[in-house]
Amino acid sequence: MLRAKQNRKLDRGMTLIEILVVLGLVALIGGFSMVMGVDSFRKQIFRSDRDLLISSLHRARALAISNTCFGACPGNDGLPHGVRIELGQFIIFQGDTFNPSDEYNEVVEMTGGALVTGLPEIIFEPLSGEVLSPGDIVITDSGVVSTTTIGVEGQIFWTR
Repeated sequence: MLRAKQNRKLDRGMTLIEILVVLGLVALIGGFSMVMGVDSFRKQIFRSDRDLLISSLHRARALAISNTCFGACPGNDGLPHGVRIELGQFIIFQGDTFNPSDEYNEVVEMTGGALVTGLPEIIFEPLSGEVLSPGDIVITDSGVVSTTTIGVEGQIFWTR
């Protein structure tokens, strides 16, 4: 008789309450993981936009230092190069001012929706790479902030 009761208890399986508790725990862990994953993904997109800005600044400075000129150049001299910051993109250009119709402009699209404030345009002088208007560029997205500083000698510093 005792053996029959034990067999019936083993045959019963799991109760509905036990299944619901397990499903609740799985849902809780899954939800927490999802929030952490989305936050991590958002930060990676932010870092990607910051790195695109820094790469664009380094490229423009390198083109200015190497005295590069695309297309028709005044004499044999190179031109200044710069980066213009517009909504959702960075534009690497040549010349003292940004010309939107210049065929040699390089457009670098941002990957996320970060807000970029500060200097709208940075121009590096030929051969020296110096800038006439040093300052800061601030990228902000979902409470994460990174400041990129361009010094008078063209140095580029940023916060992580």
